[in-house]
Amino acid sequence: MPNTVLLGGSPNVPQERTGSESITPGMLVEIVPSGGQAGQLRKHATAQGNAAAWFAREALTPDRTAGGGLANPIDVTYQIGETVRWFQCRPGDEVYAIVPANAPAIVAGDDLVSNGDGTLKKSVTGSITTNVACIIAKAAEAVNNSAGTATVRIRVYAL
Repeated sequence: MPNTVLLGGSPNVPQERTGSESITPGMLVEIVPSGGQAGQLRKHATAQGNAAAWFAREALTPDRTAGGGLANPIDVTYQIGETVRWFQCRPGDEVYAIVPANAPAIVAGDDLVSNGDGTLKKSVTGSITTNVACIIAKAAEAVNNSAGTATVRIRVYAL
């Protein structure tokens, strides 16, 4: 398993914002538009909704237990109020994103949309009611998590 969310490409980095909730690197994120947490970062909250290809990235802190590298493992979740590192993808950037538990099987080339909780799921024909801006990425590999009880990682290409 890779130890970084950005697998390839040249996204706009680094971006940093305070997280309004816990966020795991690889999650699709958005900026809170209004209210008491306006301007903070949160998991993308609208299932199959319009979204930019913005993903949380692993935190950078000294990590002396893993050979002196700087990156925390990608499964270390940012807590509420922490500064979250994230990037804005350009088309073709490869990201190690997250698929929810019990998600329909995904094959390489499938269109992926927001699940409304920071994870991505397979786009089902006819399910998108807004427009093509709902499609965030294409699957770069097959993942079958239909019987899974936890989230899993998937390599995707941003659109």
